[in-house]
Amino acid sequence: MSRIYVTNKFKKSFSKISKKDPKLFAEANEQIKLLGDGYNEQLTIKPINRKNGKYKIQEIVIKYPSSFRVFYIQVKIEYDDILLVDCRRKKVRKFKSDYFVNLDKCIDEHLYCK
Repeated sequence: MSRIYVTNKFKKSFSKISKKDPKLFAEANEQIKLLGDGYNEQLTIKPINRKNGKYKIQEIVIKYPSSFRVFYIQVKIEYDDILLVDCRRKKVRKFKSDYFVNLDKCIDEHLYCK
């Protein structure tokens, strides 16, 4: 069982989803709970492949009720913990690399209070 931490970016994005799409919000909450409880085999998890990434960001793919991604990293704060970095609908085939550079900065801010 992992502890789950969230960035301010994640809080803001997830809050918007809770208001706009309650079904998606409930499904995302369930998937995050499974991740924290270690039931990764029940999730669709994909690594983000990038050449110069500072962190090994992964995504939980949620296809119901719409295409949605939860981005996270595994960190060692006290145990093997999880840091939820951001979440968003997937409207395009591929996210721009600048998006992940911004996620790296967000992770730095959270971990090192920069």
